[in-house]
Amino acid sequence: MTTFCYLTDTHFGYTVNEGYSMQPRHPEPVDKVLAGFREWLSENPVDFVLHGGDLVEHGNAKLIKTFAEKFTSLPIPAYLCLGNHDLDSPESFELWQQHHMGLLPGDNPNFHVECEDVNLYVIAVSYAGAPQPYFWETAHIPVISDQQKQDLEHYLAASTKPVILCTHVQVNAIPSSQTGLCGEVGEPDSKYQRYLIDLARRFPTLHLIMTGHNHVNTLARFGNLITMTTNALTETPFDVRVVTVDGKNIEVATHSLRPWIDPQAQFNAEFSWALGGPSQRECTIPVRKAKHDCSCNA
Repeated sequence: MTTFCYLTDTHFGYTVNEGYSMQPRHPEPVDKVLAGFREWLSENPVDFVLHGGDLVEHGNAKLIKTFAEKFTSLPIPAYLCLGNHDLDSPESFELWQQHHMGLLPGDNPNFHVECEDVNLYVIAVSYAGAPQPYFWETAHIPVISDQQKQDLEHYLAASTKPVILCTHVQVNAIPSSQTGLCGEVGEPDSKYQRYLIDLARRFPTLHLIMTGHNHVNTLARFGNLITMTTNALTETPFDVRVVTVDGKNIEVATHSLRPWIDPQAQFNAEFSWALGGPSQRECTIPVRKAKHDCSCNA
């Protein structure tokens, strides 16, 4: 059995009123958030932690060095899918390669982690209009290069285990049924969405795509593919996802770390829908056999 913790959008180095958020950010030093997370890990053992992107608010040398060190000081392995805020200067990607401290295996923003019951594939997107790969200026339109597609598809074709894909930018919108608003919110780029949904149709080993970016817990179904976003760890109620794979099912459960970080943290009831209901906070995905898997194990 494999169990890992997925969290995203910590934006370490933020100021309380800086940037986009769906709920109040924790007003105290980041060390308190990480201390609470460490305590939670001691009571909820997992094999590793995967960060879905925007580890830092700005991809400068000081923040990258500081928080790569803090995040890799956790008592278990930690990995990072680079997000747009992690890559907001032309030098950011090179700085991550130099100072990631193991968050990017092989110094590569696109990597895989092979576990007993599941394979995890991480892909860092580029952004439309930027003058170089892995650099975010202002546009939020994600771009997956031809080489990235080739490498990903080769990996999916070869995998005999279920695959979970992690990338930072959301694949699904937030539906009106969740927000109560007139239409969907945060619609993804259509070309990006179509490619990833079609990928699961062509490669049935792809079961789940985990993203962040919108700071909201959502879950959507596209045929046999499940896509989800997760809200920000540093915003009330400090949610993380716990993913458990046992060979038969992929189980996803959402845990609030509020008791470990700040039981009295402020909460904005107007955006309570960002937390999601039961159908956005947990799910069970039956594991499908790869078409080319000829094993006869019971």
